[in-house]
Amino acid sequence: GLTMVGLEPADELVGNDPYRWKCAKNEKTWIVYIANPDGTDPRTDSGHLKRAHVTIQLPDGRYTMRWFDPATGKWYEGDMIAGGEQTLEAPEPDYQSPVRPDWVLLLEKR
Repeated sequence: GLTMVGLEPADELVGNDPYRWKCAKNEKTWIVYIANPDGTDPRTDSGHLKRAHVTIQLPDGRYTMRWFDPATGKWYEGDMIAGGEQTLEAPEPDYQSPVRPDWVLLLEKR
């Protein structure tokens, strides 16, 4: 039931590097795409061997966190987090390949 309608671009909340992190948000929902390249140019690099991560600046409050793995189509529940600056790391499912995928992070204010 989630739609991108009404969400505004907010790349400045995740490092302002749109080739690595993309953010769209409204008052209650933040969607972050996290590219996980193995070098400095996400447009041409391969997947990284380390877990994807993002540092995000959130307003005060409490947030639920869900991770989506586009490589498998699976969702992973995360912990409840507080507002402020947070560095979040993607889950570490049991992959067949050592390369770690890109991720989508869904944060919802409670």
